[in-house]
Amino acid sequence: MSEGIAVKSIADSLSLAWRSRSEVNMVKAAKKKEVKVDGSQQGVSKKAAAAGGEGAKKKGKGNKRAMGDKVKAEVKKDKVKAGGGGENKENRGGGGKARKRSSEEGTSASSGPPKKAAKKEVEQQNKVKGKKKSGDQAEVKPKKAHKGKGKPEKGGGEGAGVEKAPKKPAAPKGPVDKKEDRQKQKERRQERQKKAKSEDVFQLGVETKKMWETLRREDTDAEERARLTEALHKEVQGKLTKLLFAHDTVRPLECLVAMGGERIRDELFAEVKDDLVAVSKAAYGHFFVSKLLKYGTKEQRAAILKAFEGRVANLTKHKVANNIVEALYNEYANGAQRSRILQEFCGPEFTAFKEEGVRTVAELIERHPVKKKDIVRHLGDNVSTLVQKGCYNHSVVHTVIYNYMQVMLVRIISF
Repeated sequence: MSEGIAVKSIADSLSLAWRSRSEVNMVKAAKKKEVKVDGSQQGVSKKAAAAGGEGAKKKGKGNKRAMGDKVKAEVKKDKVKAGGGGENKENRGGGGKARKRSSEEGTSASSGPPKKAAKKEVEQQNKVKGKKKSGDQAEVKPKKAHKGKGKPEKGGGEGAGVEKAPKKPAAPKGPVDKKEDRQKQKERRQERQKKAKSEDVFQLGVETKKMWETLRREDTDAEERARLTEALHKEVQGKLTKLLFAHDTVRPLECLVAMGGERIRDELFAEVKDDLVAVSKAAYGHFFVSKLLKYGTKEQRAAILKAFEGRVANLTKHKVANNIVEALYNEYANGAQRSRILQEFCGPEFTAFKEEGVRTVAELIERHPVKKKDIVRHLGDNVSTLVQKGCYNHSVVHTVIYNYMQVMLVRIISF
């Protein structure tokens, strides 16, 4: 019995707790609904108040506009009345401004506090005074001139605040005198040459060219020519290496080789014989070497060929020196010398050690059949280089190509 009573009491307490909890939730829901209703009413009241305020503002603006139109109409009437009298323009303007000011004072007094109206009066009076002072004959203060485009320099020195003087207009170009123009060009060219060369070489070139100008003329007599050649040789003696590499100073030396005597040529050759290869490679110096070949003796030509020995294949590939090699081979060399020139294309061994009595490469291979492969290889390499460089217009190159084709044909037939 006691257990049944206890269970019943627990069930009653649970049902009471459940009821109390549901009642609490109902009360909270009711409060939330009340709060929402109040908020919506407040929102409606705020919107109505805002609408009322906007209406009031619009009414106020309309009233102000109406007052402004009335004031403008009164001011126009006053101006018309003032224009009918005999007052001058200044009084009319002043009277109109005064009436306008009084009307503005009335509006400002009605709209704003007295302090603001007083401030406006003072400002308008100052404006009227300033306009009266500035008349048609009022002096205008000149602006200070500043140096340059920017602000004036600090320090206030002598140059400060002063404008730069304007540039002078270019003088109109008149008719050009051709003689004067050429003379100026000549002077400028001489100045450039003087800068490029040292002082002594420049003066030496000027003196030699003056003598050469008279020496090369056809109407110069024999005595004058002999005197000039001696003077020119004396002037250039010991200085050939300074004059051989320029286009203007090498011309007198070429003329000296052509018109000088045998003694002069021998002395010139003796001075330049150690530098023959370098001079032959020079763009303007190789003309001097060609004059030595043309007007020199057999011994001098043989000496030039001897200076070229061991370098013939390389000099033939040179775009300037190949002209000297061609002149040597085609015009001045004999059969034995031509054979020695040809053997230099067959390899380094035959460059150093020549075979006497050999005229072609085929004969050289017959003497040294073991070295045939090396001879053909070196000959083919030289031929391909000469063709690639475009040095195939000379007879010496034609001879090399002909000998190479002969060797290759024999080889093909043998196979």
